[in-house]
Amino acid sequence: MAALIRHYKKSKFPELGQVTQDNYTRLFARLEEAAGSLPVAKITEDDIQRMVDERAAEGGIEAGNSTRRIFRLLMAFAKDHKYRKDNPAKDIKKKRRPKGAKKGWDTLSETNIAKFFERWPLGTRQHLAMTVLLYTGQRRGDAVRLGPHSVVGGKFDLDNLNDSGIEVRQNKTGKELEIPLASQLAAALKACKIAADAPAFILTERGKPYSDKSFTGKFSAWGKAAGITTQCSPHTLRFAAARRLAELGLSLKVIASITGHDSLKELERYTKAAEQRLLAKQAIAALGSH
Repeated sequence: MAALIRHYKKSKFPELGQVTQDNYTRLFARLEEAAGSLPVAKITEDDIQRMVDERAAEGGIEAGNSTRRIFRLLMAFAKDHKYRKDNPAKDIKKKRRPKGAKKGWDTLSETNIAKFFERWPLGTRQHLAMTVLLYTGQRRGDAVRLGPHSVVGGKFDLDNLNDSGIEVRQNKTGKELEIPLASQLAAALKACKIAADAPAFILTERGKPYSDKSFTGKFSAWGKAAGITTQCSPHTLRFAAARRLAELGLSLKVIASITGHDSLKELERYTKAAEQRLLAKQAIAALGSH
């Protein structure tokens, strides 16, 4: 199994974005620990089902489904490259949540966003970090790389940002976006006196850009310091940005122009509850007019 993983990395990783590579590397490490010594040709559907079930019991349904997904990918590669004649993972069923259970990540609520801004006022780097996430809707890996160099045309002028835009090349998908620079973000940049030659908007105490992982940990700590007891992470802010747009009645296609989602079905996970609330308000308003 370990040799198959090495072959896959050598063959497929050059085609993948860094974020996907990092995710696969983490999942592969778990597989090697659990099944690295197993001969690929002898792995059975029962073996895979057992490992999927064990991972789900340990880390939850999402973790189990991630293990299923990585096995399906590896076994398809194994079949294509003659390690074996079949794909024993292809019929493994995706795990489903019990009816009524919450799916995926939470969005950070408006109450908690307000708590964060109250604890970290305008002019703090924490406030700027929250504002970058809320008003660009980007993944953490793209958010920490945004900087003065990202301003359209390279024209970064703190006194003239309101008509500017930000260029993003998403690391995970390679998609290129141009997003208008929100007035709230312009104000936060100006309050923090971000220099034109700064390596990024979001900087450590030493003036260096964050890595993806360290930023997530630091942002979570800032949330706890603000009294937020639910999950507070860059990803919950990406959800919050999409939720806010949905609550304004914007279409999935319009929201995707900011977030960069290719799959509107995936994006719908972010916005479904917000859309339901908006439609319910419209329905009750219509009833009230009769």
